[in-house]
Amino acid sequence: MHRLVKLFLSLFIIFFYFTTTTNAVPMDYLEKNISLTPTKTVTTSSAAGSTPFQLEELAVFQFSNQDGSDCWGWKAPDGQQYAIMGISSGVVFVNATTLQIVDTVLGSGCVWQDIKTYQNYAYAVNECGGGLRVIDMQYLPDSVHLVGIFPTSDGGAMSSHNVFIDTTRGFLYTEGSPGNTAIQIFDLTNPEVPAYVNSFGISNNDVHDFYVINDTAYVAGGSFPSFEIYDLTDKLNPNRLLRVMIPNAGYIHNIWPSDDRRFVITTEETGGKTVKIWYIEDYNDVRLTGEYLAPNGLAHNAFVVGNYIYLSHYSSGVRVIDMSNPYCPTEAAVADLPSDNCWGVYPYTGDSLVYSSHLDGRLFIYRFIPDPAYVFSGPDVDNDGIDDNCDNCLNVNNPSQLDTDIDGIGDICDSCPNDPYNDADNDGICGDIDNCANYNPDQADSDGDGIADACDACPNDAGNDIDGDFICGDIDNCPTISNELQTDADNDGVGDDCDNCPNDQINDPDADGLCAVNDNCDLVYNPNQLDSDSDGIGDACDNCPTTFNPSQDDINSDGIGDACCCIGIRGNINGDKSEQIDISDLVYVVQYSFGTPSGPTPPCPNETDVDNSGGLDISDIVYLVSFMFGSPSGPAPVNCL
Repeated sequence: MHRLVKLFLSLFIIFFYFTTTTNAVPMDYLEKNISLTPTKTVTTSSAAGSTPFQLEELAVFQFSNQDGSDCWGWKAPDGQQYAIMGISSGVVFVNATTLQIVDTVLGSGCVWQDIKTYQNYAYAVNECGGGLRVIDMQYLPDSVHLVGIFPTSDGGAMSSHNVFIDTTRGFLYTEGSPGNTAIQIFDLTNPEVPAYVNSFGISNNDVHDFYVINDTAYVAGGSFPSFEIYDLTDKLNPNRLLRVMIPNAGYIHNIWPSDDRRFVITTEETGGKTVKIWYIEDYNDVRLTGEYLAPNGLAHNAFVVGNYIYLSHYSSGVRVIDMSNPYCPTEAAVADLPSDNCWGVYPYTGDSLVYSSHLDGRLFIYRFIPDPAYVFSGPDVDNDGIDDNCDNCLNVNNPSQLDTDIDGIGDICDSCPNDPYNDADNDGICGDIDNCANYNPDQADSDGDGIADACDACPNDAGNDIDGDFICGDIDNCPTISNELQTDADNDGVGDDCDNCPNDQINDPDADGLCAVNDNCDLVYNPNQLDSDSDGIGDACDNCPTTFNPSQDDINSDGIGDACCCIGIRGNINGDKSEQIDISDLVYVVQYSFGTPSGPTPPCPNETDVDNSGGLDISDIVYLVSFMFGSPSGPAPVNCL
């Protein structure tokens, strides 16, 4: 008996586990009274042969008593394709390869749901408090498992309008949590437990939808009439790269970039507002190139694959638009239904399958294929296979329609194929090689800076006021340092902000690092400023470095200061090298003092001042005669200083 009880309990636990964790399809659908029966509905497609392609209907699933919302898809490792759709009771998984409903994950009973996939997981959000649901799809085609439910923001909110995943970087983004329209960032390093990182965007602006790839986010502004592009390389410091204001905009509902990121497509969920194609390769030259609107006048979302835009267009159904000529978007295929309200489209299966979800609870599976009945009928005056209404070179055969500068004119017809504005100044020079946007056929460029004189604020300054002080470098007295006042205290032509010697007009001519006004030898290099006799004249240029002689007198201009020519005692008036005092010195000074004409100037004045009275006079001659001939001999001349 004891063993039977244990066996019964074990079986009960196993049964309870599987019924509460796998969300088996029959039970979920029976509980919610959801029809599991696929039904075939004839899609009103474009008239046979009227468009190059068709959306061939493979199946339609009608989920009774359910409202439908968005859809997405996933390709399993075994190659089977799955369509995933939000319905008011949860998220349903359909095998698009076998056209069978597989499983569902019940939700909180909400119309607005959004779903994206990463690795083998689906992530679903809704606006009714359902949280961020993480669903493991690895068990398909058998079933899916709900892994967990997480907040959609760092504040614990459980509602979100949109979710997107940058699959190249492994980050998930949500938007539309109550009271916070900023975009929330989650790290999917552990894909079963999204980890909050940061948020970005202006919370009082209604960010509505977004797309993120390679850390670049494209954001639709909702009621704020713009779209924006962000660099999210640094998740803690997102950087807005671009904001484009849309004139006369409706509600900016959705944005999607082209595969090459040269274009973005925007939709406006407002009656009469067009789907717009924007050229954005150059953020400084964003251009609206083309527009489209189906007959109902109200588009919902746009998705891009190659040259095709897939539109969920409410009562105009699914519209596939060829944007190979971005100036002339044309219908490539149409899938329209009676009383339709198409909400979502998923074209990323990689094998021509396309899914569409509808507000009445229907999920369609199509195949996007060429229409065998289609025959091009023109008009086509140049016989290049391009309708004249969209031919970017009407009278020249150019089936490639190459348009390098995206100006709507084919290169083969474009006189300026790399200039979208086609020589806007009419000077005969295409803008891509024109050195001035103003008329200047001569292209004169005096300073060789690549900017024509006609456009150059500083035509003689190749640096073009490099210091930004509004004074061109060729006339700026300090061209590398901003000095708008051009102050020049010493009037040497060098602005004070650049002048190492702002009060010295000759500016350290001996290059010893000392301004001339402070240099004791301003014309001779002497950084040590040695001045042995402390006379203010550096030894390097002092004509008598060991004798105080600030006047630097040198009566005979021999480079030796007068203060240094006297050696020993005075009296060697004729300057003989023997330094002897004799009759010739007396004759020399007498002849100098009384001769007619006067004799030559004594080579050393200090030698003549034998009595050190301050200069040559008659007393010095008497003194010298007394010394030489007196009896007894007079006193010897005074010593030189």
